[in-house]
Amino acid sequence: MSHYRVLQWRAFAKEWLIYDAFMQCPMLSAERIAKYLMGKHIRYYDPASDFGAHVVVINSRYIAAKDNSRYWRRFIYTSHTRFPVNRVEETMGEIHQRDPTEVIRLETKAILRNNESRKYQLFRLHIYPENIETVPKDIIANVSGVIPQVMRVPKRLDEYSPSELKEFPKLFDWLVNHVMNVFRTDLFCLWLS
Repeated sequence: MSHYRVLQWRAFAKEWLIYDAFMQCPMLSAERIAKYLMGKHIRYYDPASDFGAHVVVINSRYIAAKDNSRYWRRFIYTSHTRFPVNRVEETMGEIHQRDPTEVIRLETKAILRNNESRKYQLFRLHIYPENIETVPKDIIANVSGVIPQVMRVPKRLDEYSPSELKEFPKLFDWLVNHVMNVFRTDLFCLWLS
């Protein structure tokens, strides 16, 4: 008889999960985070019940949007205060500069269904702009699992070992008298805008 009691406790216990947003797309991350907030990762998911987990997001300051050069200026978030002239349009870059946690919060809010449970699901989303050291100790003590990242984090060139760099295939050898031209950044900046 006690086995069923434990199963019921397990069903209604809130899980605490951590998600590292370092170099992750906020749109794809929001889809994955919303799945855990709604409780769709549990096999006995029911839309009428509240089985969602608490999600702690770290490194939200270091998110990477698609087409990193232009997406920050192109994607626009709109808000309205219900007064005639107070429609506010901000780009993703402006919002991220003002508050590094807000982009992930807005994207997750857009993914969640618009009903009365969305407010409580967003209460269970804890976003921190920096690494795990900035998260309070009582929250870290509750964390019991990790949500896998949606994108593979690329390695920087200085993170490769000398043996890996040596094993990388060389496409061609430079000529002995070859002089590299200095890259003209002013032309490149004109091309980007």
